[in-house]
Amino acid sequence: MGWTRKFFDQWEWYHKPVSPMEETLLLPEHINQALSLISRRLGVKFPPQEKTWKVIDGYLYFTDKYWKLFLQIGIFLLPFRFFQQLPKAKYDWLNEVLPSYQKKIDDLRKINLDNYKGKELIELLKDTVKTEGKLMAESVYTVLYAIFSEISLKIAYWVLIKDKNPLNYHELLIGYPDRGIKSDIRLWEIAQIKNKIEQDKLLHEWLEEYGYRIQDKDISYPTLGENIETVKTLLNIYKDSPNPQERVKISQTRREARERYVKENLLPFTEFIFTKIKGSAQEYAQIRNSRPYYYQGNQIIRKILLILAGRIPKFNEPKDIFFLYLDELEIALNGGEVKKLKEEIVKRKILYEKRLSEEPQLIKNE
Repeated sequence: MGWTRKFFDQWEWYHKPVSPMEETLLLPEHINQALSLISRRLGVKFPPQEKTWKVIDGYLYFTDKYWKLFLQIGIFLLPFRFFQQLPKAKYDWLNEVLPSYQKKIDDLRKINLDNYKGKELIELLKDTVKTEGKLMAESVYTVLYAIFSEISLKIAYWVLIKDKNPLNYHELLIGYPDRGIKSDIRLWEIAQIKNKIEQDKLLHEWLEEYGYRIQDKDISYPTLGENIETVKTLLNIYKDSPNPQERVKISQTRREARERYVKENLLPFTEFIFTKIKGSAQEYAQIRNSRPYYYQGNQIIRKILLILAGRIPKFNEPKDIFFLYLDELEIALNGGEVKKLKEEIVKRKILYEKRLSEEPQLIKNE
């Protein structure tokens, strides 16, 4: 059976190796929920997990037979279902998915984890992973529409605008505010404060709002809030940098100039259709750029895992917990085979470091 790290020859998944905990705790929930959601809403049926995705030599691969999805009988209804959801997907993401997710996260943050017993923490861990998996599924679903909207704009620009460089369509999507830009602007403002006490207070508030940002996709990597040295480095960089707002203004000026160019060079009688396509692409672009700044579950998941690590008998290094598989974690919490697991962890860490320095094969056959 063939496996690939490319999907439609465009995207590579998980550019770093996958840790054992990521592989067994998060990946199944994230991927399976996403595929299940797409199947329910769009009618696309996916093969079972073992024939859809797999971790090989520490890297995530998908089946190279993904094109067979388009051979299903029900695929003829896909365009109808897809376009029916086009205006609704972004509304649902902003007005239903995010508020519901935020409420769940706020409730989880109120929990005193130290009062939970081992089995209770495991159940809470799995529940948090499901919450994050649900958001990830909705995010993947929404970004399908963002990608489609941008591709539609790209094609419309190429067909309807007299421009020697069709890639200039991208300037129509820049200069809008999103959570990433807001985060950068706020951190820049904090970096300009000379009063250390006030700066620390505001930085703490900033970390509460944006510190859950993950440095990498894998759960073994710390969130920004955990990596204080990185935050201090960012502060020093922002202290002597121009206000990010100026960058936004420059992008906005470029977009407005491109808008004028479009108006002057658009083919006759096509303004209505082009405006509709452009508007959809612009709305989805803002959603797409903000998505990474909503994922907050990793921060809580890591906290629970590190607390559990502290409760494993003779388990010296808490961060080693990310090199356990989920079933091994449950065994270790009961005091079983800890010595053997610690020996296995040493081997896995060495192998992980080795894989970091190697370029994984894009295609695998098994």
